[in-house]
This record gives sequence, C-alpha cells and structure tokens, in this order.
Amino acid sequence: MAGSSPFVGYVAAASGALVMPVVVLGADGSVPTDPPRPRSRIDVFFLPPRNLDASATPLRQSTRSALAERIRQHMSDAEQEAVMRMGGAA
Repeated sequence: MAGSSPFVGYVAAASGALVMPVVVLGADGSVPTDPPRPRSRIDVFFLPPRNLDASATPLRQSTRSALAERIRQHMSDAEQEAVMRMGGAA
C-alpha cells in the first residue's frame, strides 16, 4: 500500500504486517503527471522491512493516525536514504 493511503494505519494496526518501503526514483516526467522520457534511468530501492508495533486497538482513530504518521515518516526516511545511495541527487 502507498504510504499516503488513508487506511494504511488501519491495515498496519489490524494485521501487524511489516512495513517494507519501496522507493522509485526517476519515474516522473517534467510534470509529475507526465511519464518519464524514453530511456530515462529509473531506480527502485527496496529497504529493509520494519515492524511498527501497534499494541492498541485498530478501531481507535488515535491509533490509526499515529501509525499512519509513523509509516509516513518511515517512508520519508527511506526516500532520503535512497537519494543518498544515488549520490545525493534525485
């Protein structure tokens, strides 16, 4: 699931599934809705999965919101790590 999905906090809380960040760099065109130019370099990074322990009930809004924020931050950190692996340019 994408980190921006509104239900990602519920899925993480209800299932206890690991969160595995996947970062795709170079897949945008000059405008984010455009496809990349032909023969563009596209890099995909799979970072280690992380267990985001959800000990509270997934039915509570505060639990879902807190987990969604932790996942968003985890994805942001993963993107930053991927950019650093590319040499700092994205």
